[in-house]
Amino acid sequence: MKKLTALLLAMSLCLALSACGAKETAPEAPEASAASTEAPDVTVELPEVDPDVDVPAASTEGPEEIEMPTVPAEPGSEGPSEPETPSVEVEEPAAPEMPAVSSGVDLNGFYTSVCTTYGENFPANMNLCESVEMLDAFYPGLSGLETKQLMIYQPMMGAVVCEIALAEAANEADVETIKGIFQSRIDSQVDGGAWYPESIEGWKNNSRIVANGNTIMMIAYSECDAVVEAFNALF
Repeated sequence: MKKLTALLLAMSLCLALSACGAKETAPEAPEASAASTEAPDVTVELPEVDPDVDVPAASTEGPEEIEMPTVPAEPGSEGPSEPETPSVEVEEPAAPEMPAVSSGVDLNGFYTSVCTTYGENFPANMNLCESVEMLDAFYPGLSGLETKQLMIYQPMMGAVVCEIALAEAANEADVETIKGIFQSRIDSQVDGGAWYPESIEGWKNNSRIVANGNTIMMIAYSECDAVVEAFNALF
């Protein structure tokens, strides 16, 4: 019994010594280094850039849009096109040329009053306008003008100074032309066309030309001033 107890004590002592030795020889865990918690210092060296080399800048624009080519449609694939409205130029009609306003004076009635009032020789006169040949012979150029009224009465005997010419021009521009034709008739008679000295003097001193608007009168008569006054009273 003493031997068993001694054996057990010896075994317990060995176990205790073994445990202590294991405890002493166990390596201590290394303390965490403070540096281990810091981020590692990683340095990246970039290659040196040659300043003489042009490096294109990065484009900030997006990709360029690609223009798609236009493909012509096949004949007959398009819908009906709208008809084009033709351009029509409308010409404004030219304003018609307005004829000269009639004076409203009845020249034939005036001539009749002259025959009644101023002399017995007038009723014997002939109207040169009834013959173009005679009108052109005594008043050249007058038949070619447009007139609204025209009458020229001349005595049957050339020695008698009793001639009257009345005209209403259709155009105002012809008034001066008619006055010139009438003056040419006076001049031709004064220059010898009247034949007789007394007749020439009568044409020289007792002939007048007067106009009111487009209406013109030439009178060669001893009472010419009275006839002119009556003519002007018509307007």
